[in-house]
Amino acid sequence: MNNTCSNGSKLAGFPYDQNNPTDNEICQFIVGITRTRKKCYLISNSSFGLAYNMQKSVFIDWINPTKIDRITVNADFFQDKVK
Repeated sequence: MNNTCSNGSKLAGFPYDQNNPTDNEICQFIVGITRTRKKCYLISNSSFGLAYNMQKSVFIDWINPTKIDRITVNADFFQDKVK
């Protein structure tokens, strides 16, 4: 769930244009989150491969913040799991 990179990377994003999501992209997002039975996991990352400073998808901002659990997965996250 990242916006398409503005740095010219060929990585796909959702939506393709964060300022103008298409009706089809909106429909895909709504169908995706309404078909879940118990939990829906939306994953966003700030870097992937050679792409850095990626931003979360604007669709995530459409969700009520009280319904979102944010988990930062980094080296510290895995250190805590090992202990």
